[in-house]
Amino acid sequence: MKKPFLLGVLAGCVLSALIFAGYYAVTKRFSRKTIVSTEVQQQIIQNIQDTEKLLAFADDILAEYADTLMEVREILVKTDAGTYINQEEKKKIAGLCEKGLEIIETAMFNTIPVFLTNSDGECRRAIPVTLDAAQPTYKLTISCAGFDRKAVNSFITNLTPETGLKNNIAELDKIISAVSLERAQAGAYQNRLTHSLETAEALSKSNLNERRTAINRIIQKIKTEQLVLSVRSANGIYCPEDRQQIQLNYDELNKELNRISVLSQKPTAKNNAVSLLSQSDAENAMLYLAKKQ
Repeated sequence: MKKPFLLGVLAGCVLSALIFAGYYAVTKRFSRKTIVSTEVQQQIIQNIQDTEKLLAFADDILAEYADTLMEVREILVKTDAGTYINQEEKKKIAGLCEKGLEIIETAMFNTIPVFLTNSDGECRRAIPVTLDAAQPTYKLTISCAGFDRKAVNSFITNLTPETGLKNNIAELDKIISAVSLERAQAGAYQNRLTHSLETAEALSKSNLNERRTAINRIIQKIKTEQLVLSVRSANGIYCPEDRQQIQLNYDELNKELNRISVLSQKPTAKNNAVSLLSQSDAENAMLYLAKKQ
């Protein structure tokens, strides 16, 4: 990966301090004045873009890890029914699992560890990103919970005749599902940041009417995306995990919509959270959101 180093990604708090120490804050209503200095606004835009790149890289790493786990699953599935994993197969599986763990544990983006193991043994990364000058730094988290070394080592230990292949496959499927869910979270963050970037660019416009028009367009775009997500959950045949992924996307969009509403002083200041985790919830949400369009 090319430098420069991701100043915006790891220095969100420093940037916020600079903003509050020496630059203009967002006013209660849009005014004809520049909301923040051009220099700060451009740094915010760069900050968001750098974070998007980091999230995309993290998703690539998780996809590679998932592929390795699927190789392990193929070995289990191909094993004859009623038998158990022999030592040679267990060694091969352990090697593939170690390969996968090394992928996430050694992943570096511009010298930044993508997943950082803390003192408690948890493999996670909290990324500060400044979305605008008037609000606290937003922290997004990518984590290996459910598919870290502890979870994988437990799976390998349980590869015994007493455990049984079906149970082994079920345990591995939980690990694979955890990877899928984390990829969904990263995707939800990326989708939100797309709108955050559009908002930052809109706020950098000097013309008041252009700024208002751009913000209104972004708000309507987010509301439409939320409605589409509710329709997908209501009309599709999904397992709980699929609906959970849809919910993650919806929730991040809702956070962004509320943030923009505060910035623009829209009358729809607070957009209530809705559940898309069941068929009935999704149908109710679809009707609720359709009325708000």
